[in-house]
Amino acid sequence: NIGPLGAKAIAHALKIVTDDDNNNSKSSSLQCLDLQHNRIGNIGAISIAVALKTNSSLKKCSLQHNRNITLVGTSYLKNTLLSFNQTVEEFHFRNDNNNNNNNGAAA
Repeated sequence: NIGPLGAKAIAHALKIVTDDDNNNSKSSSLQCLDLQHNRIGNIGAISIAVALKTNSSLKKCSLQHNRNITLVGTSYLKNTLLSFNQTVEEFHFRNDNNNNNNNGAAA
């Protein structure tokens, strides 16, 4: 389990902008991110969401079975994907918390 701090580190990598040989900026080239069963929590979920605001390469993201993501984290992720990110084609989230069973997939 990478936990919230590991998710923050991955989020940072997703936001990194590099310059190519022609001085054009581009984001990470990662296309699929699978963070299932990693207990990233709200902090990790929100960090990933913030990174997805500017990331233009990620196409698939799975955060299924992260029990400690509450409605706060899931709402932030959903709003970010709907408002800012135009490249994510598949987003899978299923939270197995008994108190907070949020299921969702975006395409």
